[in-house]
Formats: sequence, structure tokens, C-alpha cells
Amino acid sequence: SILGEVLSYQGDLPAAKREFEKALDIDYRYFGPDHTNVAIDWNNFAAVQERMGDYENARKGYEEALRINRRAFGELHPGVAQSLGNLAGVQARSGNFEGSLLNYAHALAIAEQFDDAVLKPSLYEGLSILNAENEHLVAAVFWGK
Repeated sequence: SILGEVLSYQGDLPAAKREFEKALDIDYRYFGPDHTNVAIDWNNFAAVQERMGDYENARKGYEEALRINRRAFGELHPGVAQSLGNLAGVQARSGNFEGSLLNYAHALAIAEQFDDAVLKPSLYEGLSILNAENEHLVAAVFWGK
């Protein structure tokens, strides 16, 4: 929803949430539950939930977008990597650092295969923020230490 994006950009998160809910409802009924447009709607809805501090509903929305993207594109696709990165971000914000790290690592492995110049820096930024707060966890997962 363009209106939802504008409202989100303007900081009117409750109104943006309503617009994304409407778009999700319309696309779900029109395209069905497994269409990539519905995944985009779930992602937009989850992003607003995350900005509002509702990490549990944001996580659920990102997980639904990930499920749809995996089904539509297979595991090795930039859309799947983006969904994993979004999920990792909200996991980190809600304190699930290990889950976040594993999803960032998986997303980066996919993004590296496509040499995605937009997605990779975003994933590395998220991983570096996570590393700053949990250096020992990152070292243990990446380097077995």
C-alpha cells in the first residue's frame, strides 16, 4: 500500500498499520495466501509492528513473509535472504540473539551467492550491531570459539 508507506514515512504508525492490514486482507482474498504480493504485505505490516515495538507480531509477520517467499522462490533467492534478514533484526531487538545470528548468517550465505550490492551491506550492518552487543556469541557461531 503506497498510502501505508507514506503514513509510515510520516511517522503515523497506527494509520500505516491500518493501511497495511487492509492491503493484506485484499491481496490475501484476491491472490490467495501463498502469493508473493501477500508476502510483501506481511513484510510491510511486520515492519510497522517492529517500529511500534510490537516485536512478537513483527516476528510473526516476518516469519509468514519468509514462509511464502521460500515456497514461491525456493531457499536460494534474494527475497528469502531479505526475509531472513528482517526476521533476524526483530529477533535481535527482542533478545533472541542466537536465532538472530543464525538467520543473519543464513541470509548472508544466500546474498553472497547473488553478490547483492544492496542486501549484503544491510545484512552486514545488522550483523555488526549484533556483534557489538554479543561479540562472544558471534565468534562462537562463526569461528567455533
